[in-house]
Amino acid sequence: MARASEGGYDDIPYGELSFETVDWTHRGEYIRTRSQRKGRPEFDVKPEWANEAVLDDPNAVVTPTPGSKSGDTITVIGHSSAAGRLLAVILLAKKTPAGGDW
Repeated sequence: MARASEGGYDDIPYGELSFETVDWTHRGEYIRTRSQRKGRPEFDVKPEWANEAVLDDPNAVVTPTPGSKSGDTITVIGHSSAAGRLLAVILLAKKTPAGGDW
């Protein structure tokens, strides 16, 4: 499996990672219903908003996912105009080495 480190993901510097597609087949409903799982008010996220933050924000920041036990995911923090805010989107590469599909 791919590995995130301080320097990059699969030895690819974070600034050079490619983001072409994000597949929400398995987690789309999960992010849409965040408020139902939390014990406090929470913001439900539409997959389209998350895509906008990852795929369309040229100033998005990519980091290892804080607190990740596996080290297999990254976090992209980007702005979604449709959501009207910054979103932190956790991604897992569909294959390794990391390509553009997440």
